[in-house]
Amino acid sequence: MNRIGKLVAVGVLLIQFGIWAVAASPAEAQVPQPAYGEGPGVAGAQPRAGEAPVAVTALPRTGFPPVDDHQWGQLDVVGVVVVLLAAVGAEALRRGRRLASRERRRASQSSRALIAFVGIAGALGLSTVLAPATTADAQACRISGPADAYAPTLADFGKGGEPYIFRNDSSYWDGRGYSFGFRRGDWESAIDNPWGAYLLGGVVIATDGEAASNDLKAAVRGWTQGWKPFEARELQNIGDEAYVVRRLTDWDAWGSSRMEEVFLAFRRCNASAQIYLGDMPWNGQRPMAEAMRYARIIDSHFGF
Repeated sequence: MNRIGKLVAVGVLLIQFGIWAVAASPAEAQVPQPAYGEGPGVAGAQPRAGEAPVAVTALPRTGFPPVDDHQWGQLDVVGVVVVLLAAVGAEALRRGRRLASRERRRASQSSRALIAFVGIAGALGLSTVLAPATTADAQACRISGPADAYAPTLADFGKGGEPYIFRNDSSYWDGRGYSFGFRRGDWESAIDNPWGAYLLGGVVIATDGEAASNDLKAAVRGWTQGWKPFEARELQNIGDEAYVVRRLTDWDAWGSSRMEEVFLAFRRCNASAQIYLGDMPWNGQRPMAEAMRYARIIDSHFGF
């Protein structure tokens, strides 16, 4: 039995012993106590038969004899013992409860410490596993210059309609980018070409993804300023962030037919690209799909 159980058992036994002592003690004669104003020595009291008169004394007004005249009996002793035993038993119970509470707190603290230790160990283990992967991903998602290495070429623009380069600018975007442009010399052939009548755009390298996102949004605002688009939305199937804006030209491309122009811009890691394509939306030609084709060429040059 542990220390707590012993203390509790002692307290219970002491209390039971006191109760048994009271039950086993002989009964004393119950002496009726005098009422207020009665009793020996009180003025006006009359002597009982066979008793001599008692001199008047100054007793307390309680009518009980002074403490010094009290005679201790067996019941008094037993009562004191009971009180002492009850006090000892109560103290034993109190200490037992206190020790039990202390043991519970100690066990609870041990449990919390164990849980905290396991949690810290798990977090350290998880961080050890994830840290190299996160670092590797950050290093892998890094595109370096020069920007012209990622641009589409005249071969990507395709043959037909006498294609040629009309823009080749390495100072684009304050020297952080490269701007390209292609046209077809034969306009009649150009408007029927499935890869577009003209194509221009740029590639910009930034310091990080946030800066590249700012470049992307600035390009969309700058290139489409003054447009009255029939579509402007985000794209989900190219790069890390992408937007497309489409409009019909305010001039006639062939007869009374207008050309569709598509501006598509996307960001991949710390680089952004812009595609500006014009083509006729007829004979099964799809300017939006053509712009997406050039965007995927650039993204493949990024390594994706």
